[in-house]
Amino acid sequence: MSFARFFYGKLDSMELPAFRWWNSKRVEYSLRFLICLIFSQLLFFLIAFSLGGIDTSNIFQRIVSALLSDVVLLLLVNIVYFLWPVIEVILFKEINIVYRKNCFAFLNLLNVLIVVSAFMIMVASKT
Repeated sequence: MSFARFFYGKLDSMELPAFRWWNSKRVEYSLRFLICLIFSQLLFFLIAFSLGGIDTSNIFQRIVSALLSDVVLLLLVNIVYFLWPVIEVILFKEINIVYRKNCFAFLNLLNVLIVVSAFMIMVASKT
């Protein structure tokens, strides 16, 4: 998968109205967001484990709370995700392919930044 493919996704069905197009991309975006969150949680888990913040008695509790927080974040992000087609309908009277491409790429860039920040915290905690 190339970087452009990751950020822009499949650029099909651009002729659909705003709400239908954004809803067709919701699962694709949610999966990417969830994968990035889980990967970040794993990095944070490694940080906590290497620094001695996790003992064997509370590992299961930490994993469950991390997964639960991921689900809550996913729900919140999907609620905010609804704003993109609303903005498109309000600001652009006709279908705007450039807006859709750039907004979708921006959302996926935020996903990557979550992982990068977790990685940077991991590297900084090792020094």
